[in-house]
Amino acid sequence: MSSLDEISLSYNGGKDCLVLLILLLCSLATYKKAPLPKELHSVYIISSHPFKEVDAFVDDSVTTYNLDLARYAMPMKEAFKRYLEEHKKVKAILVGTRRTDPHGQSLTHFDLTDSGWPAFMRVHPVIDWHYAEIWAVSPTYFWEFWRDLLTGVVHSTFRDPLLSVV
Repeated sequence: MSSLDEISLSYNGGKDCLVLLILLLCSLATYKKAPLPKELHSVYIISSHPFKEVDAFVDDSVTTYNLDLARYAMPMKEAFKRYLEEHKKVKAILVGTRRTDPHGQSLTHFDLTDSGWPAFMRVHPVIDWHYAEIWAVSPTYFWEFWRDLLTGVVHSTFRDPLLSVV
């Protein structure tokens, strides 16, 4: 990568994505190659049944962290295709996937997209992080936000027992 314009962040307001954003911001604190952008490229692929609380948190994140957030309410492959058509300089997208996530077992820190997908480098900085490490880096306001939020999708949710200790 020769420019920050070539990097984007996949951001959906979840804990892994927020930690990824924090890591990115920390790394930019010592970035000296060029002036920092006013906003960070980011993409939000909206689930078919989003929680209104999560959407509100994402809205707040845009302002708080100066995100240039493109939102797409469509299947992931189509969303990334459109995003890359609209953001032609983007070559790599930071993704908050961890090894314990579905399809995360065989990923490395840098993976090109699979055949048939729009071409970009998927960057997985937290691929080997564990649940406890993610929560340890998450800001306390985020704990409060998620404490009472349900896990799952809007139409089939349950209280996450792992968050009851927060």
